[in-house]
Amino acid sequence: MAEHPYNEKYYAGSCNKNGVPYDRSVPQWLEFFRSLAGHIALKIAPRTTFEIGCAKGFLVESLRDLGVQAEGIDISEYAISQVRPDIKPFCRVSSAGQFSPSLKHYDLVISIEVIEHLAPEQGRLAIGRMCELSDTVLVSSTSDDFEEPTHINVQPNRYWRDLFAENGFAEDPRFNFKKTIGKDAMLFRRKTGWTGSWLKMQARKPFCAAFYSSIVRRAAAKLRGGACADK
Repeated sequence: MAEHPYNEKYYAGSCNKNGVPYDRSVPQWLEFFRSLAGHIALKIAPRTTFEIGCAKGFLVESLRDLGVQAEGIDISEYAISQVRPDIKPFCRVSSAGQFSPSLKHYDLVISIEVIEHLAPEQGRLAIGRMCELSDTVLVSSTSDDFEEPTHINVQPNRYWRDLFAENGFAEDPRFNFKKTIGKDAMLFRRKTGWTGSWLKMQARKPFCAAFYSSIVRRAAAKLRGGACADK
């Protein structure tokens, strides 16, 4: 695989403007991804997810802890080496701009703050492959952070909307992940697949709400009892 900057030094602090290490020892990261996983489970109710650019697998593990069959890829060998041991079978090294779509189809594909790191043609290719893997794609890409050196493809939201439209997708206004992820978060659905996939996932939501709420209650009870939250 081609040389890239996403090594241990990158994750030690240069990956964000605040210089905060991207590591499970920093509580804010797992708190964020556990919250996001809960929102995904309750609002979208996917059985299967595929994350492009999963880094150290925090979202994959948070979703799997909720019973979702989550998988992920990342270009960084270092990041994948840091995935929680029981989650490693579900995360692998592969480039967001070069991975080959599998025959498997997922309920949801996720890509958070990844495609701005890809050259325009690679970004276009990655979006095409996301759209091959699922009828529903949750994506966020900064529209204004030009300072980070690896942000080589920062674009306004309408740019990504146009690329998804080329693949037969449109933003779904029924979902708003901007408060959970950030102002650039968008959920796209295949136009011809809205009705079928929407009804199937909505039918699962009552069960999912009860199921995930019970998990949250058990986790809270463990924390009150002094158990460690991290595995």
